[in-house]
Amino acid sequence: MRLLTAFAVFACAGLSAQAGMSEQGRFFFCDRAAGNVWETDFARAGLKLEAKSKPFKGATAYDVRLTDTSGHDRAVTLRFAIPVPPGDVTWFAHFRRTEKPEEGSKLELGELYHEKPVGARFHSKLPIAALAANGETCAIGVDNTLPGFYRLAYLPKTREFKIEYDFGLAVPEKNEAHVRFLVWGGFAAADGLRGALERYRTFFPWAFRDRLKKHGALLSFVNASSIPHAEDFGFRFKEETYEPEKDDAADIYTMHYAEPCTWWMPLDGRDGRADATMAEGLAAAQAHLATNHPRAVAWNACRFEDADGRPIGTVENRAWCKGILWNVNSAPGLSGAFTDWKLKIDNPEFDARYAQPFPKGVDGEFVDSTEMFPTACLDFCRGHFAAMKTPLVYDSQTLRPAIYKGMIAHEYCRAVGEKVRARGRFAMGNGTPNRWSWNAPFLDAFCWECSFLDRKDGWAWKPIADDKLLAFRAFAGDKPFSLEMNTDFDRLTHEMSEKFMQHCLLYAFAPT
Repeated sequence: MRLLTAFAVFACAGLSAQAGMSEQGRFFFCDRAAGNVWETDFARAGLKLEAKSKPFKGATAYDVRLTDTSGHDRAVTLRFAIPVPPGDVTWFAHFRRTEKPEEGSKLELGELYHEKPVGARFHSKLPIAALAANGETCAIGVDNTLPGFYRLAYLPKTREFKIEYDFGLAVPEKNEAHVRFLVWGGFAAADGLRGALERYRTFFPWAFRDRLKKHGALLSFVNASSIPHAEDFGFRFKEETYEPEKDDAADIYTMHYAEPCTWWMPLDGRDGRADATMAEGLAAAQAHLATNHPRAVAWNACRFEDADGRPIGTVENRAWCKGILWNVNSAPGLSGAFTDWKLKIDNPEFDARYAQPFPKGVDGEFVDSTEMFPTACLDFCRGHFAAMKTPLVYDSQTLRPAIYKGMIAHEYCRAVGEKVRARGRFAMGNGTPNRWSWNAPFLDAFCWECSFLDRKDGWAWKPIADDKLLAFRAFAGDKPFSLEMNTDFDRLTHEMSEKFMQHCLLYAFAPT
């Protein structure tokens, strides 16, 4: 194991003229406040880079820690770049697609997602990327036990294969970032990204393993006992904890529902207005707090703040709540007598739910909105920074450090998974793995609400794209996945229902 210094950035990879791509690499950084300039002299810029490398199951694992030494907040992008030798390059764009990059092009190749509203920058949806050059293959993959806000891409202009992270370093609260990734080769170019995935699975077999063995469909908010001949539908999971004894008799897992990072606060507008204002919502939240309302107490300790220190919320008029949606940080490490984590998971009710020996009673936790679709992108509350185990990011507009909601989701799912597995139970996530890969290893089952009918196109038949469905299955691994049709059922014909089930069969999903 060797230690990288600011003046020995090649040392960890054993760079030589004969080395393969997977044995090469170099660290760079960009101090965003200083412009889009890439440098290697970390010490001069007030940064300390520690990068330990070691062999790991035929790959090279890089354990990387970046620390600020200047004494002030930073917005830094750290890049590890592997030089790609001259000659033909094939970019494995997805599991069924390859691309031939145009040499010298400024266009980066990689499946990226941009969080909206603008706050964080682009990040990669998949935890691995791979290419071949002159027949030699190389892949980079993220270790999701130490994730960060990362991008995996190929740069045709400079012929570099890269992984890079956006780090916010906050002084004094959290002035360092710690991540881990792997580099490997040796898989057949003909196997493309599938070959890279096969190797990736050998590095983290626990992340893809099926703990449940029996798979089936998800039943949401309805008792199986109310459905005639429910056994014909192959239900295996039920969202919510009604009738656990009857579920046990029907061999259905009963799931306890919780949604991280939200407080849906019902509230009507005054003076005949349909919707409340945010000012009215804040006054109502403070009134709830004065009565020690549990959700208000948790909100007060954990509420998201914007860059000006104001609590983040939105006016909502949904089927399940008309009022204000408050954003709260559900990371387990947040301090306080009563946090959102303690409200939803770490409380006496949790132990009571699982008091009976498995498989009697409640069987696990159902994490709804796992990728937090209604939650703001960034939490700027500095009082939350030190409690995060994952790295901070920075706001792409102001360069201020902040907590990315995806890191909260990771910490929440990881802790939920660890708690239920310790009791012989399991965790199920709704809406993942989609934009993020880092939740999936710590969950045991998945579901996804979808519509195969496009309302904007006259309710035409429009299945989810093959790339997305393949990614679902690839990073859910061998675990059960339920695809839940959520559409206008008056427009869903019998023929469409059959086609939907055929899609599910192709990707090993349970139709719901």
